[in-house]
Amino acid sequence: MRVLVAQRQSHVSGVSFSLSVFARVVEAMEWLRDQGRLHFVTHLENDPEVYRLFAWADAVVFCKNASPNSIELAARARDMGKKVLLDFDDWTLDFPSYSGGPRNDPANTQRVRRMLELADVVTVANVRLLQALRCMREDLVLVPNGIYVEKYPEAKPEEPSRQKLVFTNADLLKLECFRKDFLRVLQDFWAAHPKYTVDFYGDPFPELISLPFIHYTNRISYGDYLQCLANGAYHFSIIPLGGCEDEASRFFNSCKNPFKYINYGLLGIPGVYSNTDLYKDVVVDGETGLLVENTYEAWVDAMNRLASSYELRQRIREQAREDVKRNFHIKDGAEVFWQLLSS
Repeated sequence: MRVLVAQRQSHVSGVSFSLSVFARVVEAMEWLRDQGRLHFVTHLENDPEVYRLFAWADAVVFCKNASPNSIELAARARDMGKKVLLDFDDWTLDFPSYSGGPRNDPANTQRVRRMLELADVVTVANVRLLQALRCMREDLVLVPNGIYVEKYPEAKPEEPSRQKLVFTNADLLKLECFRKDFLRVLQDFWAAHPKYTVDFYGDPFPELISLPFIHYTNRISYGDYLQCLANGAYHFSIIPLGGCEDEASRFFNSCKNPFKYINYGLLGIPGVYSNTDLYKDVVVDGETGLLVENTYEAWVDAMNRLASSYELRQRIREQAREDVKRNFHIKDGAEVFWQLLSS
């Protein structure tokens, strides 16, 4: 089987390629390729050369694509008898106020609906998306999230002389009510622990300039990002996300996926996670991470606990790694994709 994966620009950062395409689709295709099941190529959807690949491909896979180019590609693929698979790992019909994505945009909604109509198969990444999208399409298929475990090296052990945290955040800071207090948490933590620095990967948020202890790195490819995590020798990570206090964005946030836990867990980086619907589903508090309410006191306490206890960090590091290896291998989702593409 030959598969064309339609890469696209990010919905929230128009100058970058989508990370979802790599995390959800490309890694699964790589695993299937390495099993001898298929061949695949990835090509940008708005490059005219993509049409030359249609004669070669048996199937075309999209991930949240909803541009005019996507619709044209999907329609052409259908006309040529190619199987069209559309995957969703986010709610993309509307975006919250903190986001760089389109808000209250009827044209975007119409394009998403059109892609749902054109696809032979529609897959989703979690139960909340499955329930939410069923009003537009009933025959949705759940494809679990995962990571190609064998592809990535064992993480470097943390270095006592280099006290570093990691903070990854695409699409601005995903907090509303807790935003100011979270920034105060960061400032006060580093006032108490001046030797710590933070490596930040993602899209810059406006307050970043006021946090001199944060070392900013722009978006990089998914594979390069995971290599950086593996080589970073990080003590721990911070993963804030708006919860029930942000009523307007709670549904959108709950439709997201725990890629940060999957990535950090596999690469041995303990994490402090907001105690939200998303992370309560996967993180066992005190065992595979720390779950905290979005309050100043809870976040400061959790960060201080991890900063002061190598034993706690090591216990979480080992247990999270084993959990990801056991429960989040990419092969589980890849097998579902294979059944759908080959049937």
